[in-house]
Amino acid sequence: MTYTATRTRKALSYADRVTIASVLTWDAINKTFSPDDIEAIRIEGDMVWVKLTQGSWPISRHMFRSILEAQRASINKQMEQIIER
Repeated sequence: MTYTATRTRKALSYADRVTIASVLTWDAINKTFSPDDIEAIRIEGDMVWVKLTQGSWPISRHMFRSILEAQRASINKQMEQIIER
């Protein structure tokens, strides 16, 4: 199976970089990422490559999605608890 990378030149918003940094921090052991560390993101096949100010960070596309969904669920649960008060 052949995969091709789709290229877009759209700049990442600060909110995008916050989200990506949060996912990478959740994925990493004993490492914290800042939105300022994130320069670009590229998807190639089943891998997400995040270009950082110091190198890059590969993460499975499926793992990235799973972490993102878990974070969103956690935030939604917290918001529901706040609203119920």
